[in-house]
Amino acid sequence: MKLSLLTLFFLLVSFSYGKDSLRDERHRIYSFGATINYIAVKHFTDFSQLPGIPSCCPKYSSGNGNGWELGILYKEYLSRNISVSPSIGMIFGNGLLKSNEEKTIIIGNSPEQALIEHSLLTEYTILFIDVNFNYNLFYDLNFFTAISFDYFAETKFEQKETLLKPENRGTFENGKRIRNDISGNITDINKFNFFLKIGINYELSLNKTKSITLLPGAGISTNLRNLLKDESWGLVNFSFGFTILFNNYIDYSTPIEPKHRN
Repeated sequence: MKLSLLTLFFLLVSFSYGKDSLRDERHRIYSFGATINYIAVKHFTDFSQLPGIPSCCPKYSSGNGNGWELGILYKEYLSRNISVSPSIGMIFGNGLLKSNEEKTIIIGNSPEQALIEHSLLTEYTILFIDVNFNYNLFYDLNFFTAISFDYFAETKFEQKETLLKPENRGTFENGKRIRNDISGNITDINKFNFFLKIGINYELSLNKTKSITLLPGAGISTNLRNLLKDESWGLVNFSFGFTILFNNYIDYSTPIEPKHRN
C-alpha cells in the first residue's frame, strides 16, 4: 500500500514538473480580444416614485431585468498564473418593477375590493472601463475579479398604474382604467458609478498553436454607489457568456542565433 502511494506521488510530481517545464519553454506575453455576455439583472429598490414623477405606488421593493454586455480587452501576463486585462465596452440593460396594491373603492355607491398594479419599466445604456485581475486556479480554469468605472449614458422609464380588479367595471378619477401613464428620462441619477465583479472562466483552444482561445464563463457584479441620489436603488448582475482571445507567445525553446559581424 505504501509503495503504491509513493509511486502515485512520484508520478504526480513528475507530471507537474513536466507540465511546468513545457510551459516555461513557451510563455504567453499578451492577448487581445472581445467579450459578449448575457446579463440577468436583479433590482433592489426602496422608493415609491421616481424623482419628480407623480405616482400613487406605496413602494417598489424589487424587480427583474436583463441585458447584454459587449466589450474589447487587452490582457498582459505578469506570470504563468496571473494576468491583468483592462477593457472597454457597453451594457444595454432594463428592469421591470411591479407593486400590487389592494384597496376598497366605491362603485355605484357600493364598496368593492380593487387590485391596482403599479409598473415601472426602466431601460439604460452604460459605457464602462474596467480592470480585470485574473488568476489561473488549475489547468485552464481561471478566477477573476474586476473593478469597473461606469457611466450611465442613457436612462429611460415607462410608468403606468392599471386597475386589474374589478375586471369588467370601475375606473380611476380620469375615467380610464389606466392612470399616471408617463414616460421620459430618469432625472437625479448618479451617472458615474462603480461596480465590483467576480467570476470564473475556462479556456478552450481553437487551434493547435493556441493562438486563438475561447473562454466561456460566468460572473456576478454589484454597484458600489446608489443609482439614485436620494432614493435606494441597487443592481446585482449575473452574467453568462464568452471571450475570444488572440494570443501572442514567446518560444524559449528556440535558441537565439548570435549576430555575426561582417
